[in-house]
Parts: sequence; C-alpha cells; structure tokens
Amino acid sequence: MTGTQHASFRRNILAAALILFVSGFAGADAPTLDPANDASHFGPAEGMLFWTPEQQVSGYRNMERIFWTRKIKAGDVVRALPTRETDLSALQFSFDGAPLTIDDYLKRQNVAGLLVIKNGKVVFERYRLGNTEDTVWVSFSVSKSVTSMLVGAAPRPGMPTISPSATKFGQTSSII
Repeated sequence: MTGTQHASFRRNILAAALILFVSGFAGADAPTLDPANDASHFGPAEGMLFWTPEQQVSGYRNMERIFWTRKIKAGDVVRALPTRETDLSALQFSFDGAPLTIDDYLKRQNVAGLLVIKNGKVVFERYRLGNTEDTVWVSFSVSKSVTSMLVGAAPRPGMPTISPSATKFGQTSSII
C-alpha cells in the first residue's frame, strides 16, 4: 500500500468511525439530563424500542440498572490513550445545505459523545446530554461494526495484525 493509499484508507476509517458513532434519536431533541436524576426517567424494559428521548438518555447510560448485565473486568495492564487535543471549532461542513460546526451537528443529531482518534492519539473529545468521559453508554451494534472494520483493516500491509486469527472468535463463545 502506498503512502497516499494508506492516508486515504485512514481517512476512510476515521469517516466510517465518525458515522458509526453518530446515533440520533428519531426526530426529537434529546434532553440534557442530570445523571443524579436518571432513575426518575427510566422507561419500561419491555418497551425499550419505544422509549422517549428522556428515557433513552437515562436508560442508555444505566443499562445495568434496567437489564441484567455482566461486567467485563479490565486487563491487568491498562494503557491510557495519549491525547493531542485539536481545536476543531473552526471546522465547518454542509449538511442539508446549511453550514454546520461539529457542535452544531452533534446537537442537531442528538449525539451523546464523540471521540476522534488519529494516529493513536485522542485529538477530539466531546460529550453531551449530561454525559462525561466517565459515563458508560450502551453501544448496541456499534462495537460489532468497529470491530469488523478493524478486523477488515488488519491484514493490510502496515496495519496491526490480529492474533489469534479472527476466525477463532467466530467459533467460540468467549473472546479472551
């Protein structure tokens, strides 16, 4: 892979990750809720697909209080991602013919959080709706999509390799 192809590939991966992490609520403005009051906004577990925006915000960051969950412990060696904060406030793009900043877009699409990683460093981090860097937020199928994207990228020259092979994970019930 040439340098130009590799740079283009990285831009495509970043764009795909951005699209995957942008998940809005159907047509309604998502409220900013104080996490201390989340329990008062929980919706019924059996009606999760029909939760109001308030129920979504409080429920998505409290799934372990609404549904049975299993905590997966962190490994013995946990490394923090290095940061190189980049000011993206001047960045504008067009959406439906209107110029938007990243913050405009995040608000318009009801995005709860956005993390941009470039060359192994966090370059942009933004949280909304009462969330912080410590908030746990359910990702649903986003994690499968990101994992698939990374596995697809791994075999290419210059990219990290996956070991053991990804096919092993499809045949077992747990990933180590």
